[in-house]
Amino acid sequence: FSGISIIVTVLSMTMEKSLMNEQEFTVIKMDIISQSVVAKAKFCKKRVRAIRGAISGICGLDAGLIEIIKPRSIPNGLRLECYLYVATTESTENEYVRLFENAKKNGALAQCIYESWKLSAVPNISNMKIKQVSSDNAMRRLVSE
Repeated sequence: FSGISIIVTVLSMTMEKSLMNEQEFTVIKMDIISQSVVAKAKFCKKRVRAIRGAISGICGLDAGLIEIIKPRSIPNGLRLECYLYVATTESTENEYVRLFENAKKNGALAQCIYESWKLSAVPNISNMKIKQVSSDNAMRRLVSE
């Protein structure tokens, strides 16, 4: 019995490593600053599904391709971290960076957070960083060419 467990464990670890080497995604990090966020921080940390749906509307992706990490407390607000599980080429073609920057500039991002978290005031979005992460295998192919 323990021999089978060892084999299954090794196979699952190998498969996981293979999947991680193929994974491409875009990371979006932002600070959501507001006294109403601080006052409702515990509630806001639990409402990631609502934010995922709102972000899905902004970028036009299926909500299943978006992962929101539980927001972390920072001074005067929360830090939100989102992962868009799309290929780097698709992310570039669909200009997700531009979509999120425009949504921040025109207030649509702050408005969707305000509505999703049922805040008393529209929050300020700051320190937004967007990074496209290529798979390890894609990077190896680029280097070898």
